[in-house]
Amino acid sequence: MSKFKPARFGNAAVNTVTGELKISGSIVVKPITVTGNSDIPVDTSMVLCNNTSGNDFTLTLPDRADVRLGHVITFKDSAGTFAGFNAGRCIISGNVGIDNASNKRLPDPYTSITICAATGSLWNTLSHYDGSF
Repeated sequence: MSKFKPARFGNAAVNTVTGELKISGSIVVKPITVTGNSDIPVDTSMVLCNNTSGNDFTLTLPDRADVRLGHVITFKDSAGTFAGFNAGRCIISGNVGIDNASNKRLPDPYTSITICAATGSLWNTLSHYDGSF
């Protein structure tokens, strides 16, 4: 018998799980698809970008104070539509820096970046994929 004891959910202010918890299968994320300038909701964990206009667009991160420490968001040019350094880029910005820069860019087709809400008021880059194989 498992040591896992499910916590009571609902009106409880704190839900505590004790024992061993094993999860198999995929992790469910809350993805959104964007095609232009957008504010990223607090509970989003994956942003699939599709640049249908060919122009730069800006994605604004949630206020760092509104997300929990460790919250992770991945941004991905899922359609391969970013046209290059001077056309059709995705610019990720927020009220605080990402690795002490004012913004990050996804300039090329199929690029991605994963960021994490860090201590203080920063976002840190966890990984960056440049689109090449």
